[in-house]
Amino acid sequence: SVYGYHSVLVMNDGSLNGIGYNNDGRISSSLIKAEIIQFSKFSIRDNNGHPLVPISAVCTAYGTLYMLSKNSGIGRQLVYCDREINGGIPIFLDIDDQQPVALFGGIDHAAAICNNGKVIFINRYSIKNSFESKIAAISIPNDEKASSVAFCDNFVIVLSSNGRVFISVIEYGNNYLNFSAVNELANEKIVYLSGSHDHFLSVNKEGRVFGRGSNKRGQLGLGSEIESVSSFTEINSLRGYEIRAAYAGDTHSLFE
Repeated sequence: SVYGYHSVLVMNDGSLNGIGYNNDGRISSSLIKAEIIQFSKFSIRDNNGHPLVPISAVCTAYGTLYMLSKNSGIGRQLVYCDREINGGIPIFLDIDDQQPVALFGGIDHAAAICNNGKVIFINRYSIKNSFESKIAAISIPNDEKASSVAFCDNFVIVLSSNGRVFISVIEYGNNYLNFSAVNELANEKIVYLSGSHDHFLSVNKEGRVFGRGSNKRGQLGLGSEIESVSSFTEINSLRGYEIRAAYAGDTHSLFE
């Protein structure tokens, strides 16, 4: 995973490698606090000093969220490192008995999807306030199962396994989300969703692309006259191309 000024690799031998800015512990305090110029191995250990086996990692602008196997080998654990929380010392999040299977990140926040299709939302400002609080898994409407998560400004959007899209406002310092259907995409079967900073992209099964959010740098491909759109709007300049995926960067987009 890569975001901003740092990157983390999960290796197939069960190790972690980090590179980039770690002066403040945004990768982990278990790695030297310095600007790391080549990938360096590190580990995250439990309270007894035993190294945990990493499964996945996702970087945000200010930290890194890790998914690791518990030391018993049964179950999974989410661990969060942040430059402004506990000096980058890994925080073992209380997710009860939920089993995360996939991680997603944005500029501020991160999320995990569980094996039951629920979403665990990691609001970094909530973690700053109290990193010992339990974080509940959240269902999306109609008992649909989440398949991916995207972030944009103060919103979280979730794509379900049925191709439907749901949105929730992010409340400052609160891990709770209240999802509702995105009306303008109600008649579309969406196959891909992306967002990390200030714009979203979604792709339907016919290969058409819809964007929402900022277009100040032209990242939505809607022309220089439009600064932003508050609802998902088709990007007509991509008509005629069968797009299979779209990736929303910081101030740019990439279409496959």
